[in-house]
Amino acid sequence: MGFSSGSTSLLENESSTDAHNAAEKAMACVVGWREDPIQYEKALSSYVEAGVRCVVVGVDGGEKADMAMVGVFRNVFPDSAANVLCLQQSLGKQFIRKALANGFKSGKPAPTTSEKDAFRKAYDFTKSEMEKAGFLRSKEPPKGVCFYQPHCDLKEIRFSAWMVSVIIADVYGFDYLWVSDSDTQILPDTVTTLARVLKSEPKAAGAGAYVRLHNAEVSSISRMAGLAWALDTYMNRAALSALGTSECLNGPTSMYRVSALREVMVVQYRFHYLESTENTVINEDIQTTMMLAKRGWKRLYVEYASALTGGPETLRAWYGQRLRWSRGINFHRFFDAPYIASQGPLTIWYWLRSGFYDVFVFLWVLWYAIFGTELFKITRYDVLVFELLPPIYNFLRCQAPMPSLPVSVTLFACYRFVCPSYRMLTFITPFSTSWALPQKSTETPFYPLSFVHREFEALFFMLWTGIAGGAVGRAVATFLGNENVLPWMMAFMMAGASAGFYTIE
Repeated sequence: MGFSSGSTSLLENESSTDAHNAAEKAMACVVGWREDPIQYEKALSSYVEAGVRCVVVGVDGGEKADMAMVGVFRNVFPDSAANVLCLQQSLGKQFIRKALANGFKSGKPAPTTSEKDAFRKAYDFTKSEMEKAGFLRSKEPPKGVCFYQPHCDLKEIRFSAWMVSVIIADVYGFDYLWVSDSDTQILPDTVTTLARVLKSEPKAAGAGAYVRLHNAEVSSISRMAGLAWALDTYMNRAALSALGTSECLNGPTSMYRVSALREVMVVQYRFHYLESTENTVINEDIQTTMMLAKRGWKRLYVEYASALTGGPETLRAWYGQRLRWSRGINFHRFFDAPYIASQGPLTIWYWLRSGFYDVFVFLWVLWYAIFGTELFKITRYDVLVFELLPPIYNFLRCQAPMPSLPVSVTLFACYRFVCPSYRMLTFITPFSTSWALPQKSTETPFYPLSFVHREFEALFFMLWTGIAGGAVGRAVATFLGNENVLPWMMAFMMAGASAGFYTIE
């Protein structure tokens, strides 16, 4: 079974002893790079306050600026202040990559023999280093363990952190590993709740928690981002979880069964969709989830377990984040199509709708703006089913704090307006390797061609707002019975593009 709010009876029947035993089997892993010290301290302190028995902290960088994070670790875990390990090179580069004679290989379902040997060497090396540092001497697990390595990327630091965590889990008998990033704060019952769920579902590889934003009130964009998470909870994430087919165990708010994670660590590390595109943007959390799925594991989503993480506070940052996620999702759904097709009609329908619906919305608006006719017929019932019923149901169903109804309607309308833009852009630029929109700079000289190249994604958003404005202008002129629609279209198009420029900048 999956876990939604309506299926909590199984957990409610557990005794407090069972809950305590499940929590005793859970540990945590946190990775990050040059996090804001205040947010980082709040994040680590939340694990102490929640009583998590052991927390592994990975710092992606070994320069002087990175030592601030090590200092925060020592402040939060004074009893474990000496438990700091320096890795001269990431474990993945040092061991796993050397085993890949032909570079990264895609499409292989399991680690090769040489990769298994490399994993064992990495495991033995890391365990030896931890034993030399005295991390594993006591009968009780260390409250905290911190390591740092040369800065590279999320995949490298996460692989090293998982390796350290698996070793501690083996030595001290942990069954479950909460994985997160350096600005995510857990609640007192987050880890306990997820551990209880996984204990009661032995075929589940992991479970994701409901994401809330601790900076949701900072700006209108962060409020919109928080609302988007909330209104995606029940009819999408929890519905798939009821089938045990959750598409993504979110990177900052998920718990894995250690035995399941061990199966995919090497495969996830060396995986790329195409041989020639090692730098292609993929979503590691979705890819890890799918690798677990292909091995027969269930994936759950537990919306009554929540955690607080940071979200974008500007449209430029949020748009770049959505572009990155959308490109990774598109790759996953294309290359994993045979597996998706095997999961039944409900799962297929969800993935088709979420993958192509907004692309068709973009094309419909563009066609109407240019030709004044409908690309395909849309009825009021289509609008009701696709645009109104899902957010209304989720709004009424959601247990988390929500803005007032007028504010929620406004924010959700803004969110839905932006969606066709980034969905269409990622659909036509699948191989782009950009991870975010570039930050504005007043020092860079203005050259038209370089500006277009650098700001192409922001310009595409302005194009979308202009197209939408032109469609509105045509509709207004038609409604007023004005046969000369061009002036109306141009006026509204310029207004829309200007609004897009103002908001994205």
